[in-house]
Amino acid sequence: KKYFSVAVPLPYTEYLGGPRYYLIRPGAFDPVFVNMQDVIKVCTMINDILIRDDDNWTIAGQIGVFDLSKITNLHFKQLSPCLIQKWTQLSQNSYPVKLKGVAGIANLWEKFKKYFLVSLHQCADWF
Repeated sequence: KKYFSVAVPLPYTEYLGGPRYYLIRPGAFDPVFVNMQDVIKVCTMINDILIRDDDNWTIAGQIGVFDLSKITNLHFKQLSPCLIQKWTQLSQNSYPVKLKGVAGIANLWEKFKKYFLVSLHQCADWF
């Protein structure tokens, strides 16, 4: 399956004992055929392996490098508020690793703004 390349821990750290770099490409899967919940499950399984086997990841943390170049509105539509809340709680409360930094390859704010502002206006019509 192609969703194994969505989040990949890179094999080398910047220095001995440094944080693990994590390449995150949410646009690497086809949202028509693959469910976001399955992608999150695979990423969670990769994290479980890293907890067991990678001291750099567990002790020094991780640096996320986001590549949002191929992300579409179909990817964002699969992210319900409940799913985002549970994923955030899992990341913050369940793992012993802390995020040390984030680097974006594509313009993250523009991608989010384009989709979420339209979604917020649609949600406001419900109330």
